[in-house]
Amino acid sequence: MEADWSVEAGDELPGIVVPWGDEAGRGDVRSGDVRAGGAAPGLAHAGEEDDAPTQASDTLATLHFVDLAETGSNPLASSSARVEQIAEARDHPVLASALTRLNAAGSRVFTSKCDVWELASEEIDPSEFDAAGVSDFGMACYVDVVFRDAVEVASFAWQEGWMRRTVERLRAIRLRCAAVELVLRGAEIHGCAGFAVSVYVSGCGASRAGSQAAWAAALEAVAGVICSEQRKDQEL
Repeated sequence: MEADWSVEAGDELPGIVVPWGDEAGRGDVRSGDVRAGGAAPGLAHAGEEDDAPTQASDTLATLHFVDLAETGSNPLASSSARVEQIAEARDHPVLASALTRLNAAGSRVFTSKCDVWELASEEIDPSEFDAAGVSDFGMACYVDVVFRDAVEVASFAWQEGWMRRTVERLRAIRLRCAAVELVLRGAEIHGCAGFAVSVYVSGCGASRAGSQAAWAAALEAVAGVICSEQRKDQEL
């Protein structure tokens, strides 16, 4: 699998905010609101409830953070039900599965927001996907992930090291027509400054179905790698 990481943290760059939208009293979209390449995402994101149709005419003020993290007070059954409220999760079962895994009690992270979209052929560089000759169609998503431990949230160095290790593990996975990029961003988590990671996962193929299959396989692999690291309080 092709994998890389980068840092896009600064006052003028998009950040990751928890909570965001209506629940933050803002009604704006600040976390992950610029995709790789600078294209604006669609209106539907993980971490928001699908209370109204997400058409272009809808106001962004209806979008807001939904806590999917499984805890003692927010059990898995409830978390899974809330995942199903997200339009993209209903449309893409592999995304629903990834969100459920990433927000499970033993996970080191929880998710803030995501989006899913198709890639045009001109947006796909076959060399970046190990996909010579099979890159006519593409599928992509991002998922913003936030570490649960406050010390890890605050540490740029720790999260940079985590991205390096994760990328190395992803590169060891034998999977063609797939690419992953981890982007470290500035974050504001419940009022505390720190950092979080936007995870971009893409797949391509000679057909729309082929690109969706490659994307799904890549997303499953990424969720598996991230979830293989337990929370610190469960490592002993």
